[in-house]
Amino acid sequence: MPVFTSDVQILKTGSCVVEPYAVPSPMFIGLKRQLGIGGGSTVSLVHDAGELLVVDTGFDWESDLSPENREKHVSGLCRTLKQVGLEPGDITRVFITHFHQDHYGGVELFSQARWYCHRQALSDCPDHYKDRFLGLDDDEFITSHTRMMATPGHTRGHASLLWSREGSALRIALCGDAIVNLPWLMSNAVWRHNADFWDENAARASVQRLLDAADVIIPGHGEAFFTRPDADAAGYGNTP
Repeated sequence: MPVFTSDVQILKTGSCVVEPYAVPSPMFIGLKRQLGIGGGSTVSLVHDAGELLVVDTGFDWESDLSPENREKHVSGLCRTLKQVGLEPGDITRVFITHFHQDHYGGVELFSQARWYCHRQALSDCPDHYKDRFLGLDDDEFITSHTRMMATPGHTRGHASLLWSREGSALRIALCGDAIVNLPWLMSNAVWRHNADFWDENAARASVQRLLDAADVIIPGHGEAFFTRPDADAAGYGNTP
């Protein structure tokens, strides 16, 4: 379980069912499923001034809304939390980068926490959750050292988080699908496979904003990576 600082952990690394070089055909996605690749988002945990913040909830097989799949997801997330000595009730805040099922499915597990998203994303929030979410504005802080960055493009109301702290050499961006993973970034391709895709120019601008702001990128569906070549040499972990 990667730990970049004592404050930011990756609880679950997300997976991706579509590669930048491949057509997302049912056969290709079906093959990924046979291999156990469910396409759930990365789930991260931020420890910040007494707050425990979960970022996205990592729901695999997003089109499968059966009770069995939901129970499998919730059980897996509980086990993951237990590995770091936590229970769902210990989490005080949840941030959802955008309202796609693979990023917010199972959020009800954290019923005792406060739920947050970008204010513009509230219109995309499922009706049965609308009263639970608090909207944040661009550059507003969700915890003492973690602020929201509006990163539209993938969806209109997509947002990411940037953690930084005085005395730390690293600034860490938790990106959701603003940056899907390193292969998608290196291909210079833009993910267009969601029906509510917003805007290519906005998506590219959001990528650049994140790369300019952060030393470490935690993408929505892949391994974390450094944005500057000297970070790993400084002893902050291993690049993918």
